[in-house]
Amino acid sequence: MLLVLCFLLYGGALQNGFMIDCSPMLLDLAPIEHWQSLLIPAQIKNSLDPGSEFAFRPVSSMTRLFLRHFFGDHVLYYHLANIFLFSVYCFLIYIFLRLLTGSATTSLYSCLFFCVHPINTIPVDYLTGHEIILFGILGILSLIAFLRYTETGSKAALGLSLLGYVLSFLTQEIMLTLPVYMAIILVLIKRYRWKDVLRVIAPYFFIGAIYVMFRLTLASPKLNYLLSQASSQSSNPLTYLGILADLVFWYVGKLFVPDNIVLIWGIRSIPFETVMRNIFISGALLICLAFLITRRRASLNFFALTWFLAGLIPVAVLCAIYPAMGFVIEPHWFFLSSLGFFILGANALVQVSRVVNKKVTGVILGGIMAALFLKTQEYHAVWKDQKTYCQYWLNVSPENSAPNFWLAEAYAAEGDYENAQRFFARAINGGPMDWGVYSNLGMIALQQKRMSLAKKYLARSMGSNPQAAPVYNNMGVVYLREHDLQEAEKYFDRAIEIDSRLVEPRLNLAETAERSGRVEKAIQIYEEILRVDPGNISGLYFLIEHNLGNDISKAEQLSRRLLNSRRNVQAATLTDVGSLFAGRNHIRLASLFYERALKTDPSYKEVYLESGKLHGNLGHWPEAISTWEAGLELDPADSRFSELIREAKRLQSQGSD
Repeated sequence: MLLVLCFLLYGGALQNGFMIDCSPMLLDLAPIEHWQSLLIPAQIKNSLDPGSEFAFRPVSSMTRLFLRHFFGDHVLYYHLANIFLFSVYCFLIYIFLRLLTGSATTSLYSCLFFCVHPINTIPVDYLTGHEIILFGILGILSLIAFLRYTETGSKAALGLSLLGYVLSFLTQEIMLTLPVYMAIILVLIKRYRWKDVLRVIAPYFFIGAIYVMFRLTLASPKLNYLLSQASSQSSNPLTYLGILADLVFWYVGKLFVPDNIVLIWGIRSIPFETVMRNIFISGALLICLAFLITRRRASLNFFALTWFLAGLIPVAVLCAIYPAMGFVIEPHWFFLSSLGFFILGANALVQVSRVVNKKVTGVILGGIMAALFLKTQEYHAVWKDQKTYCQYWLNVSPENSAPNFWLAEAYAAEGDYENAQRFFARAINGGPMDWGVYSNLGMIALQQKRMSLAKKYLARSMGSNPQAAPVYNNMGVVYLREHDLQEAEKYFDRAIEIDSRLVEPRLNLAETAERSGRVEKAIQIYEEILRVDPGNISGLYFLIEHNLGNDISKAEQLSRRLLNSRRNVQAATLTDVGSLFAGRNHIRLASLFYERALKTDPSYKEVYLESGKLHGNLGHWPEAISTWEAGLELDPADSRFSELIREAKRLQSQGSD
């Protein structure tokens, strides 16, 4: 039932395309043969993102790698995977709450409210949001095994719980706080004494502490730098608490009234009177909570409230350390702790059902579900494409540099360089990620053929981050456009030296070799490209063309690899390869490439032209004529088809005579 509900809820997003960071996080991944590199922390890999020293997510990275391997460029499959994973998470929420509370009704209501709330369009509609759903699944599985361990003392259950905990924080570091939730269960549900609580959760804290020390040790060279880049207001404790409260109030407000929910919401400053007001409200709420704790009012509502507040622990750290972005909050930081809010809502509905009859309760539940359902549908339209979403995002959070950057990229992809430059300029904030902005500005200048300006921007990007391999590749492209092949090669070689997994600088090196007449060198580079990326289209095309005259068996082997590729191979490429084989009288392979081209893009007229020629050369006139007639329907003004049809009919009539 949950699976069906999730598909009804989120099916409206199935037509949405790749957007925001899908390219670096999904489409540009190294092939699955290089999975070992994902187990190496960012510092050892000379990461191009100075902020990633704190991020080590091999489980998430491996998941993306497998999705990329099996789904290729088919965006629909990624949407389906997110919806399926989310339905699994909702089901596990029900199981967990049923075990925890013993109430099927409260568990079901909580699960349904969580499932339909628009706050969760972020992990589902956001294509790389499977990372969020995955750490939730692993965390809930760990908690379910933990409940089993507390009831039976089973060492197997403890081992599974610890494994789930480790995998969850290796998916995203926010799950290091999972032992806090376990402590809440033991104190408020199981009624353990504090001494026993510490004994039970000690293994989790021990594992988590070791991991944190390991990460901070590796990240220590950049720790002071990143902290210095955080908003200066964090140095004032009162201001920090006031802004933190403002961020949390924003998130809580979105739970009650789900309007203007965005991926990241941030502020740089707020008036002092607002700071004091937020501190006063937060203090009053904490006093009430302390009163409940001292009175030991261990109700389900108190448990739910405490569970929700546990989510503030990572938020208090994360919202302050984003370099030069001011203070930010991301709704998915509460992906686990938000269950507390939905338990409160479910329990409130259960209390209402005890006062009114079942029909009235059903009407209330149906009304809430319908309202949330309709609101969720609105967000699918917002996630339609990168430009639409970033424009919406900027209206909600205008001080945030992230939507400015991604909106600029969307404009650049459209060729609207004026708007792209404007929004890239707004994305510059003096932080460690400015290198990406300058790199993009350099490539825009290149498109405008302003070579000196392109070099200036790219040099500034290298100065901001000397380990950003793509920038060296871009600088090489500038010199390649200027026909300075020797200087271009230096930059391409440097890019590969920094990150040996990159394919693009190798493709550019191959082009320089071709331009300079070094065919054997180009062949060597393309073969190296296929070792790094076995499915690379350009490498396969070049080597197929080269081996057709030298090693036909190898050409056939490479062609089958291209035919079986899960990537989005253009119909033009498939048609060209088909024509190569047709020219060598390899009829079967030529036919297979033409068939694949027709399936890929039935509106590509050249494939009808070439496929018809293949039939005509074989004397299959009816097939040739019907193929050309189909091409003529696509473009009646293209005289090539009408001429070929007339000639084919003439030859056909001569043959019959």
